[in-house]
Amino acid sequence: MNLKDLKNEWINGLTQPLMIAGPCSAESEAQMLETARRIKESNAQVSVFRAGI
Repeated sequence: MNLKDLKNEWINGLTQPLMIAGPCSAESEAQMLETARRIKESNAQVSVFRAGI
C-alpha cells in the first residue's frame, strides 16, 4: 500500500508509515513504563505510544 492511496489529508505529509504501539489495556503505571522502555530499546520507529483505558 502506498500512503498516497489513502484519502486522509493529515497523512499526506508523512514520509513513512505511521507506527502506533502500546498495550491494548493499561493495567498499571509500571506496565506502561515497562512497555515504553522496551519499545524504545527495540529501536522501532514508533510515532505514537498508546494504551486503552
